[in-house]
Amino acid sequence: MSTMIRSEYNMNFSLNDRWLELIHREEMKATLASTADKTAMLLRRDGAYSEDVMDYPLIFPETDFGSLVENVRMVIYSQQKIVNAIYKNAGLGGLDELFPLPGTTLNIIDEAEMDVLNNNIIRADIIPSEGGYKICEINYGTPTTGFEAFNLYHFLSHESGLDFTRKLKAPLSDLADFYKRKMYESGREKLVIFILSKYRYQGYTSVNFMCKYFQKAMPEFKVAVYDETDYPEELLTPEFGSKTLVYRNFLIEDLNEYSEFFKKLVDSDAEISSSLVTERLMDKGWFDILRCEPYQSLLSEQEISAIARVVPQTEIVTQANIDRITGQKDELIFKKRYSCGGQDILLGCDIEKDTLLRCLADSKDNGYVAQRIVDSVKLNLSPRIGGKVEPHDVVLGLYFIGGNANGVFVRVSSRSKVVNVCEGKASSGWAYPLDTWQVHLK
Repeated sequence: MSTMIRSEYNMNFSLNDRWLELIHREEMKATLASTADKTAMLLRRDGAYSEDVMDYPLIFPETDFGSLVENVRMVIYSQQKIVNAIYKNAGLGGLDELFPLPGTTLNIIDEAEMDVLNNNIIRADIIPSEGGYKICEINYGTPTTGFEAFNLYHFLSHESGLDFTRKLKAPLSDLADFYKRKMYESGREKLVIFILSKYRYQGYTSVNFMCKYFQKAMPEFKVAVYDETDYPEELLTPEFGSKTLVYRNFLIEDLNEYSEFFKKLVDSDAEISSSLVTERLMDKGWFDILRCEPYQSLLSEQEISAIARVVPQTEIVTQANIDRITGQKDELIFKKRYSCGGQDILLGCDIEKDTLLRCLADSKDNGYVAQRIVDSVKLNLSPRIGGKVEPHDVVLGLYFIGGNANGVFVRVSSRSKVVNVCEGKASSGWAYPLDTWQVHLK
């Protein structure tokens, strides 16, 4: 059966028709299958045995890409204006009141991250729909994974003779530049990529891949990977901790579970990037707040228009609106305000109202939002060369690393509307921003 993609919407994804014609020529299929096997071998060597990476990338039309980048950038600037206004007027208490975090005994704050676009690692997750591209959530710091896919396809590009990466900059290169800048600005000597042992060996792309890239990109600094079981004791002393920058790869709830270790880390005077500022920026309540007065009075007309275009209708669930909202549940998706990885998501059409009310009432932290369902346009494809073609829901991940946007992480699933690698069993890949004339053989 043919594995041609047939796009069912008119956002220029028809470029993928031409793209798939090229890579499914008989003379190319065997080569692509072979390079896909090599890519799979690389993933296994890295310990990424749970990854399901598509055998080929997709194309993101460059005109759409430029427009989407500018719209999402304006949404992020809007967050920046609002969070800085709240912090200036009411301090950390004002942020805590509006964006309550799950309880933690440690409050790690880096005020530099208030410069939201330039001093953070961001991934906006976007659904392509009949009504255009819609942001379903924005991730900051820790949960922003997936940019390794670019490098895997760069390897495939060279091996197969297809030139689709051209002169595009790898997101990991932007990430290395981002941390190199932070190292110089902070005067630190050692960069530690920290990940908890329970996440280190889950079978997804390891931080060792990132570490090797960083070591090559910034040889003037020491770069290492540690978890809580092998973190050197000397780095937990102020003498050495004051020379260390820590790139954290753990979640906020882990601060309490491993509080003894993290207290030592904080007391060592190590600088910890992706502080709890980023957790507040990820709160899904933002999708409601961005549309509300008085906050929109802080924004420009262009920012308000961008929010209207790409942010779906969302409400924070409260006692005042819960009856009305649950009465409309079939049109809504319910998301815990602080969650990631596809967890704590309830499709209103799949749950009885009484059960939904219990779930919302039992929320132990900062509650839920109700968001208008955005139906993904289906892509007819097979993640495998020569595999069965099926309609797939799609989520696109647009990265901003130190303000730079350079590609789109792709997740596709034929089995779940929750299109997530961990929860929704999605296949992942990358979409390169190219135009028709760039889709060619070497």
